[in-house]
Amino acid sequence: MILFRSVFIELITPFFVTLGATSFILMMGKIYKLISLMVESQLDFAEASTMFLFILPQSVTFMLPVGVLGAVFAVILRQSAESEVIAVRAAGRSVLIHSQPIILFGLLMTGVTSLMALWIQPAGNRNFLDFQVQVIRSHAEDKLIPGELNFDFGDKVIRINERLPNKDVLGVFLADRELQFGSPVVTARRGRILVDEDNRQVVFRLQDGEIYTEEEDPSVITTTRFDTLNYILQLQEQKNIDTIEVRLRSSYTTGELMAKLRNSRPGSGEEARLSLELFTRLASPWACLGFAMAAVPLALVDPRSRKSGVVLRAVALVLGYFVLWIGCRDLILSGHAHPTILFIPAISVALLGVILTRRIDGMSGR
Repeated sequence: MILFRSVFIELITPFFVTLGATSFILMMGKIYKLISLMVESQLDFAEASTMFLFILPQSVTFMLPVGVLGAVFAVILRQSAESEVIAVRAAGRSVLIHSQPIILFGLLMTGVTSLMALWIQPAGNRNFLDFQVQVIRSHAEDKLIPGELNFDFGDKVIRINERLPNKDVLGVFLADRELQFGSPVVTARRGRILVDEDNRQVVFRLQDGEIYTEEEDPSVITTTRFDTLNYILQLQEQKNIDTIEVRLRSSYTTGELMAKLRNSRPGSGEEARLSLELFTRLASPWACLGFAMAAVPLALVDPRSRKSGVVLRAVALVLGYFVLWIGCRDLILSGHAHPTILFIPAISVALLGVILTRRIDGMSGR
């Protein structure tokens, strides 16, 4: 029992170190985008910090299995280097029995990751979208100053002539910062900033206007009149048209996700995407247990051997898992497999650990 407790406690420190380091690396791109928003869209530090806190659970949830892997490798590698594993096995204790506190740790982290994936992460994504809508709306209402060009909304430039007491604006001009061939220029007599609650978007609803588009012949300009045009405002350029939909699905509570899945048309692309989101939340936490079981035999080394190969094993295990995961995801989206195949990567990694552990115990006659 003393050995069980000491191994379990020893896992905690390297787990948090690995989780913190990998999550920070994963968040670097998002941190850079938030800094860019602070500079380009004039977000204050409090707004950027709040956005960061809301998106943090997504990165932590993704990296929790890697944190388990790093912790197990660190502990087993140290025990191997100091001949503790050899001593334990010489005392008649098998690798499987020695792995019990590690397996328990993996199960515990599976529960924590499930909590994150099913409840905390969707709540964070929902709050992020809601807060982003508030920020965009406040920036649109406060910074669209009559007579001045505004560059706070992605790659667009916006100008208004007048602001009315009822929050309508008159004389709207909207265009790309860098005009290229085919770039539309929009003018409207009247407009108003609205919030689309269902899609969590800020919409600039323009009325009675024209869209000007340059043809191949620069001297020819096509003019299209409109009565009403809804233009989506965002703080940064959205290059992927599916990003809003992906963020919206990830912000659904698990109950909402299941309800929408029941109401979706069987065999449709929407059903496949909703199923993928649901089973990702259900299956991904089990990678913690799979990595815990596979890491033990992979981290065992002879005290006299070089340790560089252990790092390569850890990297290969992670790469193999995610390659298999991506393959399963693509099969689901293409309609060639049921979403339950998302459990296969974690099961495969766990089976690898069982096979290698039994082989090691078999070689020693235990």
